[in-house]
Amino acid sequence: MILAAGAILAAAGRWGASRLDEWVRVALGHRLAEALAADVEFGSFHVRVSRLEIEWRDLTIRATAGNGEQASLTIDAGVADLAWVDLAPGLTGRLRLRSLTLERPRLQSNREFWEFRQRSERAGRSLTLRIDRLRVADGELEFADRQIPFEGQIDRLELDGVWDVERREIQGRVDAAF
Repeated sequence: MILAAGAILAAAGRWGASRLDEWVRVALGHRLAEALAADVEFGSFHVRVSRLEIEWRDLTIRATAGNGEQASLTIDAGVADLAWVDLAPGLTGRLRLRSLTLERPRLQSNREFWEFRQRSERAGRSLTLRIDRLRVADGELEFADRQIPFEGQIDRLELDGVWDVERREIQGRVDAAF
């Protein structure tokens, strides 16, 4: 819906490309913040209406649970190719991406954050996301568990997968350094 409405306005000559980029960036950032109950910030942001593609740099998502524990996700660059079906996630609660590419994502979190969040907090509105093809390049995951105690880090995470309709999951390969 966001992209379709923007395309109509852009085609009508009412908005230039930079205004469309800003409008979609703000709308998408707000929708993600609401669904994730987190702060969402994009750096540069570009919409290619003719290709149904969104490209961004420097995405930061920060969430704080009610117990004060935090999680953060930063992505240096990304590209999302939207599918024509389910273009109205605000109405349906579903979003389908033909592909999602994430360059240098870094997730930092801990067990206490996720336990508290699952037990006592609900994100704003739910969003069902289907990704037909997912590619993650040079990712990092840092996870801590103070109860065990355990700290782990995965570097150079590479993931390339395709949606398997029968299994209803992404099938593919994962490479990483521990």
